Amino acid sequence: MRSAVFLLLVGLFVGARPSLSQTPTPGNIPKIVQAGLDAYKTGGPDEAVRVWVRGSALEGSKDVGNCLTTLHQTQDLYGNFRGYELIGIRVVSSTSYVVYMTLDYDRGPLFAKFRVYRTGLGSILTGIVLNVDEDAVLPPPLPLPPQ
Repeated sequence: MRSAVFLLLVGLFVGARPSLSQTPTPGNIPKIVQAGLDAYKTGGPDEAVRVWVRGSALEGSKDVGNCLTTLHQTQDLYGNFRGYELIGIRVVSSTSYVVYMTLDYDRGPLFAKFRVYRTGLGSILTGIVLNVDEDAVLPPPLPLPPQ
């Protein structure tokens, strides 16, 4: 009995490590992604993309034009932007992570993948993938076990 209590206490202390303030956790959207989503709600797709790429290597790249085109075409197809939902966050390293989301419109979702890189000054986006086909954005599902 003593050893079980001891192991439980050790497990609690080992798991109680300090967290990094900008390390994403499920339900905790990184500030750079959140700022762009807030800008989308108030200023539309152009403002969202401007916020997302500010300070990154994406500023002025052709990827920005592609991202804008996709957002405008999605609004034409699906209607007004209504909100978003976090699907998940994959931590790649202490400085890199990937955020998967749906951007929700009146008549359908747009799937989004944001590659986030933490610098000494904050976080920037190093890539944005947007597509109405979830298979083009989300990681492949795990194979089902044989039955």
